[in-house]
Amino acid sequence: MPDITSLPSHPPHDAEVTKEAIPSHPLGVKPSGNALLATWSLRNAIGTFQHLPDELILILLECLDGPSLLSFGRTCKAFYAFTRAEELWKALFVR
Repeated sequence: MPDITSLPSHPPHDAEVTKEAIPSHPLGVKPSGNALLATWSLRNAIGTFQHLPDELILILLECLDGPSLLSFGRTCKAFYAFTRAEELWKALFVR
């Protein structure tokens, strides 16, 4: 059994361990470079709202209270991403 003083102070860095340590984005968001090659868009999942600019959708969401905002975010991944905008929640708690 090795003596505790003979053990390295830091575990060795392994390339596989580092690779596994970087999780994928929970909403499937890809880096900007992949947007050019993506075969599908999350905006297609939001129906008629896909024709509205992001800024207008956020303005509409500002009219909702906290529980309604949470419910709206549960409808699909795209709306979940919109409802996680920090500005929306700051506005609710500053009121």
